[in-house]
Amino acid sequence: VPQYARDSVAAGADVLVSLINGSAFENPLALEQHFQLSLLRAVENRRSFIRCAGTGVSAIVDPTGHIRDRLPTQTEGVLVGEVPLVEGRTIYSKIGYLFSPCCFWLSVAALLFALASRGRRWAYRGTEHLASDRSQQMN
Repeated sequence: VPQYARDSVAAGADVLVSLINGSAFENPLALEQHFQLSLLRAVENRRSFIRCAGTGVSAIVDPTGHIRDRLPTQTEGVLVGEVPLVEGRTIYSKIGYLFSPCCFWLSVAALLFALASRGRRWAYRGTEHLASDRSQQMN
């Protein structure tokens, strides 16, 4: 859940850890999908992520979302690895869900500005063209 990961990082977490029991899912693709979604928590918060799953995918993920090591679905085993630590917080971990609407509205504003600039340029070209036509008619 994105909010819990963000709250943990705000409280000072250096590493995100998730204990999962995916026994409710019969389809192995659903277990893989949940694992893929969990990678986003590492990237959003720039924290290493350790996922221990009773029936799903267990893995060690670095802060950029790169899977350092993993066990396949419904496989017993042990993962041992180094977990890089990153200090600081991302924009997403600071402002949360406001990040997406801010990006959207900034994009809309940039698009409107570009369209308005293009319209002014067309209007200027149109008046320049009219002036040259008038000078030709006078000669």
